[in-house]
Amino acid sequence: MRIWLLRMSLVMMLLGCQETPTTPTTIPITPSPEGNASAVVAAMNVMQQLAIGPETAIVTIVEYGTYGCQVCRRVYQLGLIDKLTVRYPRDIRYIYIPWPVIHPNDVLATEAVFCAQEQGYDQFWLLHRALLSLDFMDYDHYTTDEAYFELAANLGLDADGLRACLDAGVYHQMVHELVDEGYRLRLPGTPAFFVNGLPSSAFTLEGDVLQRLFEKRPN
Repeated sequence: MRIWLLRMSLVMMLLGCQETPTTPTTIPITPSPEGNASAVVAAMNVMQQLAIGPETAIVTIVEYGTYGCQVCRRVYQLGLIDKLTVRYPRDIRYIYIPWPVIHPNDVLATEAVFCAQEQGYDQFWLLHRALLSLDFMDYDHYTTDEAYFELAANLGLDADGLRACLDAGVYHQMVHELVDEGYRLRLPGTPAFFVNGLPSSAFTLEGDVLQRLFEKRPN
């Protein structure tokens, strides 16, 4: 009964985070050819450099997510991705790609994590995880740059460096291009999971990953 209730809660939250109704059959980790995609190319390169797991992994999980999505937060807090990447460290690669379309604070939060990655791989994941660890009501208050500077300082990041990056708007265009790219890809909402390019979901992800592992692993 508890498992059934958890699955139902995930379904209901997922419906609340949906933006568009159409699910693509496959997903590229490269921008679509429409429009000027130079900022998207740069963003995808950054996110692949921040991936968890080796490039030689036989299964790649791509998540399009955002910090204002209840399901994204719940998946993180349940440790679903960590469970898979820790259990199969050589076989699974996880790539997170921001699609900040759910909450009014999402664009600024995404710019902040891109600024954090300038300080290093670990710094990106520290801020990323801290934002997903926030209570949803607390995230409502992350409306100004100052909130991110304070969080960065508490995490041991260079808050002044983050301030300079956000003030300069270094990643402003990149983040807005990512929003447009998600719509061009007709993403179904957040989180949008893809396993080796094929659509998955928060409540089928583990099974889909294990199936691909068994298919790809040598006998």
